[in-house]
Amino acid sequence: MRRTRRRADHEQRATLGLDDAQETGLPARYAGLLPERARRVVVVLADARTGTEILPYLTHRPADTVIVISPEVAPEWELDERDVQHRAAANILEVNWQLRFVGPVDVMIDLAHASAADHDATWRKLFFHLRPNGLYLLRRGAVSDGTVPGSFLAVAPWVGAPAKAQSGRSASDRELALATSTVTVGADHVAAVKRNKHVLKVREADAGRILPSREPALGLEVLRSMPAGTLDVRANVVSHEASVQITGLPEAMEYPVLHLRRYTGRIAMASNALLHHRFSALPDSFRHHRANLSNPRLVDANGDFARVPANLRPTKELTGTYYHLDSENSGHYGHLMTEVISRAWGWPAAKEAIPDLKALFRIRFANERRPELELRVFEALGISREDVVWVDEPVWLEDVVAATPMWHNQFPYYVHPDLAGTWSRLRENLRRPLSTPPSRKIFVSRRDDTGNRSCRNTREVEAFFADHGFDVLYPELFDLGEQAAIFADAEVVAGFGGSAVFNILFSTKLRTLILLNHEAYTARNEHLYTALLGGDVHYFWSSPDVSHPEGGWSEEAYYSGWEFDFARNRAGLETVLATVAEGSS
Repeated sequence: MRRTRRRADHEQRATLGLDDAQETGLPARYAGLLPERARRVVVVLADARTGTEILPYLTHRPADTVIVISPEVAPEWELDERDVQHRAAANILEVNWQLRFVGPVDVMIDLAHASAADHDATWRKLFFHLRPNGLYLLRRGAVSDGTVPGSFLAVAPWVGAPAKAQSGRSASDRELALATSTVTVGADHVAAVKRNKHVLKVREADAGRILPSREPALGLEVLRSMPAGTLDVRANVVSHEASVQITGLPEAMEYPVLHLRRYTGRIAMASNALLHHRFSALPDSFRHHRANLSNPRLVDANGDFARVPANLRPTKELTGTYYHLDSENSGHYGHLMTEVISRAWGWPAAKEAIPDLKALFRIRFANERRPELELRVFEALGISREDVVWVDEPVWLEDVVAATPMWHNQFPYYVHPDLAGTWSRLRENLRRPLSTPPSRKIFVSRRDDTGNRSCRNTREVEAFFADHGFDVLYPELFDLGEQAAIFADAEVVAGFGGSAVFNILFSTKLRTLILLNHEAYTARNEHLYTALLGGDVHYFWSSPDVSHPEGGWSEEAYYSGWEFDFARNRAGLETVLATVAEGSS
């Protein structure tokens, strides 16, 4: 039977103009495009219409791994006899999912029958699964009209062009061209060779399934897990008049399983929380791990893949085991008090299991500062200063412990109920006695309101609240311990949405929170805080100078300047403040 099958393969290969001597299943003229690797991973995409035409492409060297991905297996393929694997996938999304487990691919051959537009989409979606110098081959007979899909033709003139020369093109088109070293259009095939390296952005929920098969050189151990659950929001939330629909204030939030993981292997810590190993960005790189994965140090190629800029390659190695406490915006107070401390829950268990464990984070610039703020916060969390290490450049690590965050400030929003215990430890270990009695009602404002989301009538707003018995507070003028004491005793807190109000995590007596926001500010940190703290929460909305595009989102709108709209909100605000005054009598 083996002799018969090989004879049939030879005849089919001769019909297609294939060269048996190559033992690659490719036309001889494309053999020179094959990556020179001792062990190659070859993926063949097929469908119900792919008959015996697949057979020549299944010829391979003994060391190679060949995988056919298709909805079903045709018996004439005789995959078992050919030592070829099969993975089932009914559509492009399922193919994309299967390839995550395969890891970087050396050769991808598309034999699935589809329109030119569908083949365009397939190439753009799957090309980044290839390792550098990997070959993507499309059989033109699989294109319904036999044409060359437009993306190949559009990319060809831009191959080798630097990013600056492509400034007028879309980000996705630019990245596709940067990722391509050659495009060859033949009479029977279209070939594209991959140029640079991309990492798969691994989701937190998928890490345990994907990483062991995708990254066999990476050790992965779960030190502890915490079960999923549902949190009923404790606060009574009122969203006052707005000109657009306000979302992101759910009455209940489902929080996921939390994992405390230990990774061993050659792991790069770049910056801004980015951790990556070979061809994967680890899930701890993404604070919004349940949304569209992004990290400011990654250059996205598409929704699944990104490249790490060459200037972020580490040149220094750190030995030992490190607990990951970096953030997407290193050194920013708001990110520290939300994103970072929400990862600290696993420190006690990890330290007990690994006595020489150190906590690690990145400061933004070389010799920027001594991170006294972080040191005080970590010390209040039970991490001694002797156990804290910070770096100002990318580094290679050999052993990393990281925890799923208890905080997710993006849809689907969640906050874990155990985070309240972290806030309590911070408050009790940071608070200092005040020289004057603390205020019961405070308005949290900004001295210099010329940055992001600057409010043009800040002084008028301050005067309004001062006239209603509020002490106007600029938190940055106080020591962190004094801030903890001030907010611990405040019963009514008002202010502009943003990091200055995050100090409500120190609260013990909060009855009412009043937030002034513009409608394009979609962060919901305060809602996550009050979901655990409780109390009455009132949102008052004004129009931004720049609005989000219809049905979309823009950074310009998110950071837009604005003016508090007294004409819209004065009456409602007066009513709330009268209720607050009555409650104190």
